[in-house]
Amino acid sequence: MPPTPSQLARAIEPVIRQCTRGEVWGAPLFATRDVIYEVESVSGLFAGLKLCLRPASGGDRRVLKIAQPGGVTVETGRLQIVHARYISWGRVKFKPARGEAKPALVLS
Repeated sequence: MPPTPSQLARAIEPVIRQCTRGEVWGAPLFATRDVIYEVESVSGLFAGLKLCLRPASGGDRRVLKIAQPGGVTVETGRLQIVHARYISWGRVKFKPARGEAKPALVLS
């Protein structure tokens, strides 16, 4: 049986308070590759995950939602989610291209 969103959230807690850059299906998540965010919190959300991030330089908190995540791995300084139905960042929703082989999300 696959892990529940709450179990996944607990598994990725080591990324809390880490500063990170992000990629969604190989493309930069943030406006530029130079922007660094700090992960403030992680929680299970229905059939997905919710990460709250704040720019390391200060500013407003943003929410990153991952719908139906799978293939989650956490290594020192790196979170990878192999597949997801979609990822939303603010008001932008990212979906994988047909046959996409790159990981859905990488924070490192």
